[in-house]
Amino acid sequence: MQLDSGMKEQLSFVSWSKVGFQLALGTSKGNLVLYNHQTSRRVPILGKHMRKITCGAWNAQNLLALGSEDKTISVSSVDGDTVATAQVRSDPGLVTFSEMKSNERVQGQQNTVSREEERMGCGVGGSLCRFLVLSEERLSSFSP
Repeated sequence: MQLDSGMKEQLSFVSWSKVGFQLALGTSKGNLVLYNHQTSRRVPILGKHMRKITCGAWNAQNLLALGSEDKTISVSSVDGDTVATAQVRSDPGLVTFSEMKSNERVQGQQNTVSREEERMGCGVGGSLCRFLVLSEERLSSFSP
């Protein structure tokens, strides 16, 4: 299969959206190309990262998380706009999304409130794992 990203540098990451028609192409120089298969529109995004894009994942809301050798994880909209970023200690080797449901008691009320929270797992520095919570357009980071 031949992919023409329109970029001169080598492709380092390729991923189809799980729910849309988008194909994400990351490059060895940290650039991103979003291709919409339905409209045949190709959108190059220069400087998404400072170094090679090494991994990424799409979530159910059509957000794209990318990990890079610049020790940064970015989350972008389907149009390529950056929604959130987070620094990590080492090069991310894997990025994945999951949804967590939790029940919370609101003080002064008898009922519990169910809440869904988007979590993103990231393999950093070999076997270390870091979890990032995506809420209200920001990433909160914590280690287990």
